Formats: sequence, C-alpha cells, structure tokens
Amino acid sequence: SQVITIFVSKGYFGSKNCLREARTAVQKTKPLALVHDPVRGGATLEAIKEDECPMELQGIFNGRKIIEWHRIKVSTPRPMPRRNHLPVALCDSVLAAHQ
Repeated sequence: SQVITIFVSKGYFGSKNCLREARTAVQKTKPLALVHDPVRGGATLEAIKEDECPMELQGIFNGRKIIEWHRIKVSTPRPMPRRNHLPVALCDSVLAAHQ
C-alpha cells in the first residue's frame, strides 16, 4: 500500500489485528494517515493516545496532522414523477419516432 489509513478510535489499539497492522506499517516505514471522528470515535484523541496506544507506537502521533472525520447528512433524492412508468422525455421521443 502507498499509504496506511488508521481510524483512531476507542478500542483500535486493543485489537490484535489493528496492532499488527500499525506495527507492520511503522516497521516498514509506510506513510500513515491518522483519522479521528470526534463524534463517534468513542473517546477523545488524547484519551486514546494516553490510555490505549502502546508506548512503541506513541511516535505515530508526533509531528503528524490528524485528519478530523466530519459526518454530513446527505439527503435522499426524490424519485422523478413517472407517466406510464416511463420518464416524460422518453415517452415524447418514443411517440415522435412512431408517427
């Protein structure tokens, strides 16, 4: 991988697989992108770093800008009104072709 993205959240550093991923990325000097969701991350970034992150991985936070994850509400588009189950433009073009 060109860049390893780590979503820093409560419990990440408690996961055996996540720790293996982070340790391997550090060992292979892969570029890291750290992402934290302040709303659904489960804890503050500082608490995760201090309480959960092993000492040998604390360096991943040094000199690195943490990307803050922002959630936005996306509205669902409304369906187009239909005429006889076909869009209006299609109905008109089919009628014109058969005249």
